[in-house]
Amino acid sequence: MLALLRQSPRLSLVGLVAISGLTVVSPARAGMIENMILSKCAEAMTGDFKKAGKVPPAGMVDETCQCVLKGWVNKQGLQESIKTCSAASTAKYGLNTPDPAATTTKGQ
Repeated sequence: MLALLRQSPRLSLVGLVAISGLTVVSPARAGMIENMILSKCAEAMTGDFKKAGKVPPAGMVDETCQCVLKGWVNKQGLQESIKTCSAASTAKYGLNTPDPAATTTKGQ
């Protein structure tokens, strides 16, 4: 903000108040975006499990979505966070192991 004031010495009081208001609104907006990420993540994961006819292990959805949010906050990028956290969660909860009922042997 100081750099802006140096560049615009004739900035009016109204302009200064408007700029200072952005710093107040920003955390609220960030909180809203974080809540949206958590909500959409949980909705998507729950929907995927429902489509597969399964129930997610206890804590998996919350843990994965918190990981996605942390990645986003750390500027990892949303898609990269989803990819990384999904892989980690799938491995942790053992969901990437093949289903013995789904495997078949040759000739059957």
